Amino acid sequence: MEHAKEASALQQPFLPPSTMDWRGRPAHGHLGGWKCAYCILGTGMLCYFALYGVLFNLVIFLTQNGESNAAAAATVATVCGTQFLCSFLGAFLSDAFLGFINIPSSVDKGSSSLFLTTSLYMMAIMTGSLSPNLLTLGVDQLDSKDNEMYFQSVAVAVSVSQLLAATVVTYIDNAGMWVWGLGLCVVSSLSSLMLFAGSLRWIRHRQASGNAFLRNTQVLVAALRKHRLAVPKDSALLHEYKGDVSAIPGCRKLPHTCTLSFLDKAAVLEVADTCSCWRLCTVTQVEELKSLLRVIPAGISLAFVSLSVTQISTLFEEQAVLMDRHFGASFVAPAASLNVLSIVSSILTGLVTAAGGRARLSRWCFGRVKHTPTQRASPLFVIDCAPWGRFKLING
Repeated sequence: MEHAKEASALQQPFLPPSTMDWRGRPAHGHLGGWKCAYCILGTGMLCYFALYGVLFNLVIFLTQNGESNAAAAATVATVCGTQFLCSFLGAFLSDAFLGFINIPSSVDKGSSSLFLTTSLYMMAIMTGSLSPNLLTLGVDQLDSKDNEMYFQSVAVAVSVSQLLAATVVTYIDNAGMWVWGLGLCVVSSLSSLMLFAGSLRWIRHRQASGNAFLRNTQVLVAALRKHRLAVPKDSALLHEYKGDVSAIPGCRKLPHTCTLSFLDKAAVLEVADTCSCWRLCTVTQVEELKSLLRVIPAGISLAFVSLSVTQISTLFEEQAVLMDRHFGASFVAPAASLNVLSIVSSILTGLVTAAGGRARLSRWCFGRVKHTPTQRASPLFVIDCAPWGRFKLING
């Protein structure tokens, strides 16, 4: 009974937090909506086009300019890793404090290398910090019933951007016109900035919610201090603010769940409790930490997947350079166009899902149509491991 109540609580509609306009005034009904979500998607598409237009061709550019294969692959992998790590930094700073926004030919080789390295890491830091904020900003513009469609639109937008980068920019760079290829990425970045700035006045902005890591630490400390106490069976006896106001600024209340019940001790009321946040926390603060702990395994799994995806733009491209890439008498496929294979597979997966193929595959694999996201992702992880086993056998 308790688990059924927990499941229904988790599936309740997401209530949008208190929002503001771009000047910090209370938001009105005309703000947000799909028109703003489309502008944010367009901004993301242009940003990703510029990003992958550089990353897909970077290892080829570095090897052509004197770096060894190992050094070029290490540089690209480090830049990609910096981008992913900065996603955490950008999301934290935005959520906690901000709310939800040519080289002269005479330059010597050392200066050119320093400038290139600095530019690459600036790109990784900026795009890494931007990615999670664009995703959540788009969700803030919509009602909860449209969230699934928006996330599917994000996946399509990213895949289309990657496909254009792997074809258009790669073809230009393969023809030796690096200035034009990189210039196209610059134009795309500037266009994304202008599109976002032009839609700023119609976008809903969310209030900064404070330091989430500090709140999580407070829950852990309070739970450890009360580790000898028993958690009451009635969750209504746990500490929570009255009314609709949450302890977290700009956020709704989170319903109590039964998992990770040890953390519930942080919300157990004692006679000796003071107003200190290090001794007594609300149910919403406890559930915020529980939500974080639930997604950590998925995040770790995706980190390993990202390691394999990074090799497509490094190790596989270097091997593609040595392959016979002729199609017919005159056309030679660029080595960086190898990325098209993974992008097309993502697009086909999306099309199959939209056509109802996911339900048929679920019935074939699990014997039922309804399935959890974990069950849905498990076969994909197995498929991802198979090519690496084959690659290991080929290369000894």
